[in-house]
Amino acid sequence: MLNQKQEKFINALITSSSITEACKVADISRTTGYEYLNTASVSEKYKELQTQRNKLTLDYMQAQSYKALEYLSSVLTDNKASTNERIKAAQVLLNQFSKSLEIEKRDRKPNLDSDFDFNL
Repeated sequence: MLNQKQEKFINALITSSSITEACKVADISRTTGYEYLNTASVSEKYKELQTQRNKLTLDYMQAQSYKALEYLSSVLTDNKASTNERIKAAQVLLNQFSKSLEIEKRDRKPNLDSDFDFNL
């Protein structure tokens, strides 16, 4: 069970850009912050919150990517859009489709020696 200061520190750490900032928000010293992080219960809670935050971020980004693809599809079929806009939309959509196929293929047959391309 975490005490109030530890809870405040972890919540600050999740939203802060540094441990120093989180310690200021939690009104503790940096030494105490690092001591907290070396405590199993605090470390576990922090990892749990990080996992939750990462999942929420991933879910949000996935939803936004669907909106972006829908928008690009609408530009592609919009007769009022310029030819250049429609071509650019087609290029981006085809690029994303190609990368999706690469990911799917890689997932079916993992190759740990290959370089990963995280630039979608």
